[in-house]
Amino acid sequence: MIWLLGALLVLGWRPRRLPKLVGTRRDDPVLATARLLSLGLTAGLPLASALHRTTEETGVGRELAALTRRATAVGLAQALVETEGELAGLARLLARAQLSGAPLTEAVGAFIRARTLESRTERLRRIRTLPVTLLVPLSLMLLPGFVVLVMGPVVATQISELWSGVGP
Repeated sequence: MIWLLGALLVLGWRPRRLPKLVGTRRDDPVLATARLLSLGLTAGLPLASALHRTTEETGVGRELAALTRRATAVGLAQALVETEGELAGLARLLARAQLSGAPLTEAVGAFIRARTLESRTERLRRIRTLPVTLLVPLSLMLLPGFVVLVMGPVVATQISELWSGVGP
């Protein structure tokens, strides 16, 4: 068993890193953008100013900068409707709220809740598949050692009795 692990390490095999199952999604720049936007809107900033201030702080700064530049040329609502890429969902939600006169903070809050729920659902799906994923390493690494531990003394006794009966 140890020789198998040694051979795998010598050949350069590396175990696959398990996905992060708990915690917040720090890698979701759209959610971070929505949270910062919500903070700006709650502080009383107009949508254009909140978007401009959020541009420097998130991972989608280029898209936000392009959105604010387009907003000065064609208007904020039209620029939000035409937005594509990662920010499309948030931009369309903001455009609907802007055109209908609905409160922007509530729209952004609803987006944050929906995005967080999607993230949580995905993490729960991964957690539910974890036992099946761990079955292969468990069966390949632990089961042979357990069989040797349990069956080793029985087999050794049988072999010693067999050899003692064969004697001269």
